[in-house]
Amino acid sequence: MAIIILSASTDVVDKIVLIELGADDYVTKPFSPRELLARVRAAIRSTRKPIIHDEAQFEAHPRRMRRKHEMPFGAECRRDGTVRFRLWAPKAASVAVHLSELERDFPMSGLHDGWFELVTEARPGTQYQFKIDNQHSVPDPASRFQTSTVHGASEIIDPLAYEWRDNEWHGRPSEEAVIYELHVGTFSREGTFAGAEAKLDYLSDLGITAIELMPLSSFPGTSQCGSNSTLAP
Repeated sequence: MAIIILSASTDVVDKIVLIELGADDYVTKPFSPRELLARVRAAIRSTRKPIIHDEAQFEAHPRRMRRKHEMPFGAECRRDGTVRFRLWAPKAASVAVHLSELERDFPMSGLHDGWFELVTEARPGTQYQFKIDNQHSVPDPASRFQTSTVHGASEIIDPLAYEWRDNEWHGRPSEEAVIYELHVGTFSREGTFAGAEAKLDYLSDLGITAIELMPLSSFPGTSQCGSNSTLAP
């Protein structure tokens, strides 16, 4: 399935991040319907041959599998026991990784196009922050887990540590997708996952075949379509 982002934002940072996360194309408004149709056709052509980005490890049990998605930024656990930290900070003169467990800053090497990188020994569960120009401590924008708040420390997560049991689930054909964007905190009277689960029959009766969860936790900024006001326990 091709992913094309339609956005009013012309910020090059937004474009780079979304394409790095897996988007096939990025189109800014206003745009010509003919141009959009041409881009859709091009994206479909490019996805006819599947490109595998994920690393999967099958266990002895046929229904269990470990997998992870390789990200070009953030904290990535490597096979040799090290962790690769990478951050894009084009306006920064220096960047360091602060590992809370060691109470120590590790300078990152500057790469091309504003990237900074460090490969060092660290273990899953370790909390970390990036220190910009030795002044500002910030969380990882590609964090897999925030331990407290959106402004607090991030935590190193090893995706291969989780054992998946969905090996036999192949999803539904995309042409059958009727997607319901669901806010867990306001969808049911309870405002919980259990409350949403109790209403799945209601969604099925409506003809819904897929659910897209809206943000489950708080985040900074003012552009959030109202999804930041109610948390989902």
